[in-house]
Amino acid sequence: MTTIGTCLMFAERRIDSEASYRAFHAARLKRSGVKRNPQTTPLMAGLDCGLYLAWCVCGAGVGVDPRWGFAGCSCGRSWEQVQFPDASLLERLDAVLSLRPPGSVHRSPVRFYSWTPDQSVDDLVDENQRHGWPIPEAQS
Repeated sequence: MTTIGTCLMFAERRIDSEASYRAFHAARLKRSGVKRNPQTTPLMAGLDCGLYLAWCVCGAGVGVDPRWGFAGCSCGRSWEQVQFPDASLLERLDAVLSLRPPGSVHRSPVRFYSWTPDQSVDDLVDENQRHGWPIPEAQS
């Protein structure tokens, strides 16, 4: 199973706990004058180049960590529940995504290990086929 990382912003800003993430989010909103806008539905986490990420309706990427129940966007939205793919789904996603070669998208040295919660595993297999990337034997 491929190891999935967390948002690079966390490392860059030394965010190493849910408490430090909450403090960072509150300080960012205070500096920008944006009001906090708590959401009641869970935020759905996906994968972006091998990192957990979620997307806000404003279009921004939102850093998420499976150890924490909080996520906050620069637009003010925040979530007390983040839903991550379960182990079974992660295993099926990995079977397809791990076959994608590095440099296959935008000449990036990183493998295109990306998935959004609105995509099915079959969607990913179709994407691999369209690009000429390998597909799992079980899907052939």
